[in-house]
Parts: sequence; structure tokens; C-alpha cells
Amino acid sequence: MSGSDLFINLRRSLAEQLVENSENSIETAVNSLAWNDSIYRSFNEGLRLAQKRNKRDKIPNSLVEYIHITHFSHTVVVLRKLYDEKRRGPRSVNSIRSITKRLIDNKHLLCREYYLIHDGTPFENKKGFDWKTNQIIQSRHEQFDSLCGLKVGSKRKSDDKIAPLLIDKLHQKAVLNNSIREFVNKFVAHASANNNRPNEELVFKQMKLSCIQNQYRNLIWAVQQIAKIVDEVIITEVPEAQFDVFTNWDRGLFDRSIKKALQRYWEQRTNWWQKWTAYYQNPGDIFISPRKKLTIK
Repeated sequence: MSGSDLFINLRRSLAEQLVENSENSIETAVNSLAWNDSIYRSFNEGLRLAQKRNKRDKIPNSLVEYIHITHFSHTVVVLRKLYDEKRRGPRSVNSIRSITKRLIDNKHLLCREYYLIHDGTPFENKKGFDWKTNQIIQSRHEQFDSLCGLKVGSKRKSDDKIAPLLIDKLHQKAVLNNSIREFVNKFVAHASANNNRPNEELVFKQMKLSCIQNQYRNLIWAVQQIAKIVDEVIITEVPEAQFDVFTNWDRGLFDRSIKKALQRYWEQRTNWWQKWTAYYQNPGDIFISPRKKLTIK
């Protein structure tokens, strides 16, 4: 099998992991996190706004506590799944870590020629091509220039490789926060015995919404960089609501004034996901960490 065929098979396989029409695809899992996070944060904000309600009108504390615990537990379990390590042998998982490991194992295939022609697109522009084909060719070359760190003025070569630093840093930095990992492994997924349990006071103290939010950012960064490497569009935003998200929230749960406030809050939360997605989507910007761009000296 030729190198081009191997690249095509690799790219197809990785694209399926990312965007297949399945509950187990990475895109589906990220979209679910984004949606559920926005619903939960809105509910939490509603609780804050409703603090001055009469005692008899408040939501039962037991229900509130259950919602907090359920959301948190579900979120950390999904995050753990998204950062599962690649399995050996025939077993495999859909995760960021399994993809970055496969990219490391196949660095030799990540070259300009295969990137350009994987779907039959020609390698170079020609006058006889229609404008759309020439635009695709040019856009892919420019994207690969960024991926391989081609210096301005340098000549493009068919065997240019994606910068090894990018692949290595992706695998190194696309990891689950250790506090989240310990929490979900020792307290949610498994009931660890006392001699195998981390310091409970420390672990629970570190498990804050800000910790989860930082992990969301890591997730968005990693997925968007992988999308550029495999030439695939990945959605990491809150799915657009096709209905009033807060239907009936003002009938017993909260009142109309709070509902209006939550509609504004929902826009703020969804804009946060859109902001970070847009931050990493610029074709010319390649990030080797959530805050650092790839630079070639």
C-alpha cells in the first residue's frame, strides 16, 4: 500500500472518530458538554437570583443538591472518556489521547503531498482548473504552511512534514487535569479503598467550576488543532437552540424576571464557547498549547 493510501486510511479513520454520526464521536460528546454546561450554569445562576424568594417558594434543597452532584459527576466522567489513553491491540476508544497517539505513530505520513491530494485534489494550481478547485489547492497549501512552520520566502516541497513539535506538544498538553482524573477515578467511577484514596479534603477543594472550565478550554484547543491536521471542520460550540430553552422555567421554578435574566445569561455562556472556538479556528494560527502559538525560528 502506498504512502498516500496509508494517509487516506489514517485520515478517514481519525475523521470518523471525530465527527461520525454517533453518540460516541468526539464532536457529539463536546457538543453535549457545551449544551449541558450552559443549561446547568443557567440553573445555577437562577438559584443565585432567587435567593431572596420566600422559603416556601424555594426549590427543595435535596433536589438542588442532587442536580449539582449529578451534573458534576456526569461532566467529569465524560471528560475522562474524552481523554482516555489509546488501547493496545484490537481494542480502541474514541478520545483525544487515542488520536494524538496515532498522530505520533504516523508522523511520517503527515506530509504536504498527501495532505493536498487525499480526496483527489490536484497538488498545484493550473489555468485549466475552475476557480473553486484552485481556491481549495491554495487554501490547503497555506494551511499546511502553518502546520509545518514554513518560513516566509521558503519554497514549498511535496515532502514537507507537519512540525514534529506540534504533534509532540498536542500529545503532551492534551491531558486531563490530574485533580479531575483523581476525583472521577477514586470517588465517582470507583469507590477506592482508604489506602488507595487521595487526600479527600484536597481533591474536593480543587474540584471547582473554574477547574472544569479550564478543561473545556483545553478540549476546544486540542480538537481545533487536530481538525486542522486532518483537514476536517469540527464544531465545539453550544448547538443552536431551536426552541425556548427556558420554557416553563417561570412557572414554579423561577419567575418571569429571572427567566428574562437567564435568557441573557444563556447568551453570555454560549458566547464563551463561540469565543474560544473562534480563537483557535484562524487557519494561520497553530497553537502548541491553549495559550501558545507555534513559532519556527
